[in-house]
Amino acid sequence: IVTAAHCFYGDTIRQWRMRVGSTNSNSGGVVHNTNAIIMHPQYNHRTTDNDVAIVRSNSAFNFNANVARGSIASSNYYLPDNAPVWAIGWGRTAWNGPSSNQLREVQMYTVNLQTCINRYREINNLVNANMLCVGILDVGGRDQCGGDSGGPS
Repeated sequence: IVTAAHCFYGDTIRQWRMRVGSTNSNSGGVVHNTNAIIMHPQYNHRTTDNDVAIVRSNSAFNFNANVARGSIASSNYYLPDNAPVWAIGWGRTAWNGPSSNQLREVQMYTVNLQTCINRYREINNLVNANMLCVGILDVGGRDQCGGDSGGPS
C-alpha cells in the first residue's frame, strides 16, 4: 500500500494492521497484519519532503469489486493547474471534531506550484516541486482534515 510516510514515522510494524475492502474504518473487509514499512530514503519528517511510504502486508490481497490495484503516474506526468482531484479518508469531519467511521471524499483543485510556494513561505512552511498543492484557493469550504493523510486511493 502506498501512503504518507509521516503516518508511520517512529512506529513499528507491530503497531499497524490494514483493513482492505471496506469503506468502514472498523468493520467489514479483511484485516491483514503488516510485515514491512518502507519509508522513502529521503523522507524528512521536519519538512515532510518526500512524504511517501510503502506498507507491505504479510498476506496476499484478494482482488475483487472492492479491492483493486491502484495506478501510479509516471515521473513525467503533468497535472495542470486547477485540475479537479479527489481526496478520501477517515479523518476529522470538523475542526477538532471526531474522525469519521465511514470513508469520505472531497473534490478540490490543483493549485499552481509557485503560488503555493509563496503562500506557504508566509507561514514558514516548505513547499517544493516534490509536492502537490490542492484546495479551493481564497474560497475554502472543502479540504482534507486531520487523519486523512495517507488515505486510500
